[in-house]
Amino acid sequence: MRDQRSRRLWPWHLGRMMRRDEEEWLATQRPSRVREVQAGRLAWTEVDLIDIEGGFAHPLRDGLEVFGVHVNYLRVGQPRHLVAALDGSRPIAPYVIVSCHGDEGRILMDDVAEELARFQPFNGAVGPDRVREHFHLPGSVTLVTGCDTGEPALADAFLDAGAGMYIAPRGAPFGYASVFAPLFFFYELTEQRTPMEAVERLRAHDDELAMWQLYRR
Repeated sequence: MRDQRSRRLWPWHLGRMMRRDEEEWLATQRPSRVREVQAGRLAWTEVDLIDIEGGFAHPLRDGLEVFGVHVNYLRVGQPRHLVAALDGSRPIAPYVIVSCHGDEGRILMDDVAEELARFQPFNGAVGPDRVREHFHLPGSVTLVTGCDTGEPALADAFLDAGAGMYIAPRGAPFGYASVFAPLFFFYELTEQRTPMEAVERLRAHDDELAMWQLYRR
């Protein structure tokens, strides 16, 4: 009877011993959020990646997944797609990246054809008023890659829409800098730094990345 009970308990004890051994081994490795993935989690955080014809969303997705991030890739072709992605009608990820072009404190979107425009919540660029009207980002850290999207008026609108932090360039960095900045930011987060520390280190890298601003309340 005792032998049968021992045999029944053995897989449970073995599993606990293996977990303890793995925890001890991981504790000897270089600290990183990736260790959580190595220990069995599918990802250590989640990102909504909004692709608005920015041209760089695919390499961003590949890079983020290397860092152990689960990426919800959402391609936007019409204004109503953008609203559906960010109006809070679906669960919003803890981090949001809007991969886009920008100008003069606006997120640029191509005008849709006249026959489709009448079905849209708006048509054309997204400025502060449209952000306040259509977006709801409860607590999400939101990063926008477009030029001039770090202007205070647009940042205030995103914070009014519920974003916990808003990160974007105040200026026009080279296109490849707008790819590198989000990857640099998430590398720093993966290395267990806070978003504030990550942006501080990003801005110190060079003049192009010094354009990136962090806004919060």
